[in-house]
Amino acid sequence: MIGAARRIVEALACGAPACLCAPSARDGGGLTHCPAHEDRGPSLNVSAGKTLLVKCFAGCTQSAVIDALRARELWPSPPRPPAMNGRASKASRNIRRERRWSARLAANGEVVAEHVRVDGGAGGKRMWWQRPDGAKKLPPGVGVSDLALYGAERLGDDARVVVVVEGEKACDALLARGVAAIGTVCGAAGTPGDAALRALLHRDVVLWPDADAVGRAHMVNIAARLRALGVTPRIIDWPDAPAHGDAADFDGTDDAALRALIDAAQPYTPPAVPDGANTLDAVRAFIRRHVVLTPAQLDAIALWIAHTHALEAADATPYLSITSAEKRSGKSRLLEVLALLAARPWYTGRTTAAALVRKIARDAATLLLDESDAAFAGDREYAETLRGILNAGHRRGGAAALCVGQGANIDVQDFPVFGAKVIAGIGKLPDTIADRSILITMKRRRAGETVERFRHRIAVAAAKPLHDDLAAWVAAHIAALRNAEPAIPSALDDRAADGWEPLLAIADAAGGDWPERARAAALALSVGAVRDDDSQGVRLLADVRGVFDAAGTDRQPSGELAAALVAIEDAPWGAFGRRERPLDARALARLLARYGIKPSVIRVGEGTARGYLRSDFEDAFSRYIPMIGAPERNNVTTDSSPVLIESGRERNIGALPEPPVTDDASDKQSSPDSNQGSVTLLRLERGITGADAVADAGDDADERSCTSEVCTICGGPLAAYTAAGEPRCAEHAPGRCAGCGCEAAHGATACAACSRSAQAAGARARGRPTFPCPTCGQVAWSLRIGARWLCDICNPAVRPVEVRP
Repeated sequence: MIGAARRIVEALACGAPACLCAPSARDGGGLTHCPAHEDRGPSLNVSAGKTLLVKCFAGCTQSAVIDALRARELWPSPPRPPAMNGRASKASRNIRRERRWSARLAANGEVVAEHVRVDGGAGGKRMWWQRPDGAKKLPPGVGVSDLALYGAERLGDDARVVVVVEGEKACDALLARGVAAIGTVCGAAGTPGDAALRALLHRDVVLWPDADAVGRAHMVNIAARLRALGVTPRIIDWPDAPAHGDAADFDGTDDAALRALIDAAQPYTPPAVPDGANTLDAVRAFIRRHVVLTPAQLDAIALWIAHTHALEAADATPYLSITSAEKRSGKSRLLEVLALLAARPWYTGRTTAAALVRKIARDAATLLLDESDAAFAGDREYAETLRGILNAGHRRGGAAALCVGQGANIDVQDFPVFGAKVIAGIGKLPDTIADRSILITMKRRRAGETVERFRHRIAVAAAKPLHDDLAAWVAAHIAALRNAEPAIPSALDDRAADGWEPLLAIADAAGGDWPERARAAALALSVGAVRDDDSQGVRLLADVRGVFDAAGTDRQPSGELAAALVAIEDAPWGAFGRRERPLDARALARLLARYGIKPSVIRVGEGTARGYLRSDFEDAFSRYIPMIGAPERNNVTTDSSPVLIESGRERNIGALPEPPVTDDASDKQSSPDSNQGSVTLLRLERGITGADAVADAGDDADERSCTSEVCTICGGPLAAYTAAGEPRCAEHAPGRCAGCGCEAAHGATACAACSRSAQAAGARARGRPTFPCPTCGQVAWSLRIGARWLCDICNPAVRPVEVRP
């Protein structure tokens, strides 16, 4: 094998006196030019032992290299078969080179961990952070952007010109040649923090990007941050760089050429910053050209795409859950559009858990996962692993553990999995993933809904300027986005607020009407029935409360309670469990036990029975389902006053107005003049879950539940009702109120007060209950909670919010 290795190295050597291609005196192998690609490097390592090994550091596969060698008749023929039991590969794996260096906080120089790199004999490498306690990760609360640049402690005050490269390998290569250099430690997907970059103040900074798109984007982001600190860096243009090459690949013998390349670096001139609002509008329009979506969905997706470019500024990321009832509803087309606009997209279907983790950790890829229904319905172990990865990747710092190495060198390593993700499929996602997602429900196009034919080549050309404009705008605003504290509508629950926060920050920074549109989209997509994230247990508690309310008692025998639950028409209790049998007392007790609720002996009439007291449920009711009269669904915010969304911020608008006095016979307003003048346009903000909004399913199709009212024309947020009680958005309701003539609503419509009377009259005509509201006595057409009907004023699910026409 030594003779074969020497023959390959010598045959492929270029003969140039300055080139590094030459055989090694030790084993006959050495470094030479790869025959599988145009290699000026050289990049092919040939070694000989019990077997002949070749490794191209430019990325060519081993099979491609061997095929190219065979074509030149340089590979031994016939090739030696692999050793049995993996002995040859094990020998190569045992050749290990390990190096460590201290990772310091940029703020104070404190050593918080070691960076460990192990290079294997076959060219593989492993890297991780190791704390003093042995844990293979950084300390809690410490991110890679908080760490000092590699080699920063060695920079002397006299180092006027400093070259910034990616990673310690390229930095060491320059330091060995007498060039003052430091390396980034955050990976190409990240950007060093301001504390780390302050080591470069008052110096001539030269940025040397790796020869690929990701490496250049990494240095461009550093350049933007340096300019914000008052440093104008220069950036190297190396036209002869090998693919994916870095400073370590530069000609090792020509120091003069190296110095000339550094001296020729030109000052970095950032591209003109586009207008944020116009850019988002253009992105939104591009999506609509190819996919039919509601206005709220389009706004949310445009903001999410911008968020993928600004991921480093966010501590949490909302997933997009793209779902439909049937196939051919546009899910895959939407993923194709997202792949053209998002940062670092990775569009894939089924993938292994290990590949998913490593791809996200290495490239900070934006995952576009199609056919998720097949993934979660397939192999159970794979589905649970995938679900765990997605759950952990919602927040910065989330990690997934994988086994690395082989044999005696096997170890467990944490890989970061935080990143933007889209999960598309038919049906619902697992609850824990859906809870971290913005739901985008898609439907098949009607005959009148048209889209532009998607031709990939044309779409790529049209999307490229939008992608670049988004990246340029984000780069100019990344510091502001990182420090932003946007006002968040109080109707959003904690998880939804975490997800929408980075999107709202982008909308505020973009300006225009995006702050209002973003918050309207958040309320339309992540509040109320559209975010019906209740588990089976929460649904059970809500139905149990309804049974207690309907019975008007404070106790229920177990069998009667189970029978009453089974009798609820739209509930899952009639066909419960894997065998789809009616819920019985035993299964009921098992479900309630998780909430600390157990049956006991209760008195019923003259006798006793095992059952439940309402008092047993009160704690669970107050924690998991909205209570009648509760002013707020959000489990943190306690202010019950209505909120006005104004210029991207919220302000309290005081108590709700008194309900209008109505006559049950005619249902007409007694004082129509009370709404004259400049009346605020009201929209109903949803704040209650579908488990509690149990309006009759047999009503006419045009009668909409209070938890899901949107414009029946475009699906936009509700602004007013028509005289027939149909909801309309502001755009499709121009004019004045037909009932009282006020400016609260527009066109041939009714204002909020008049239209409520119209809808109440229509409800009675269709047989809906007209019991008086138990709180204020008004006719309670608005919403049934359990067995009680509340009017729109007393209903905790609705609050007035301004919507600009």
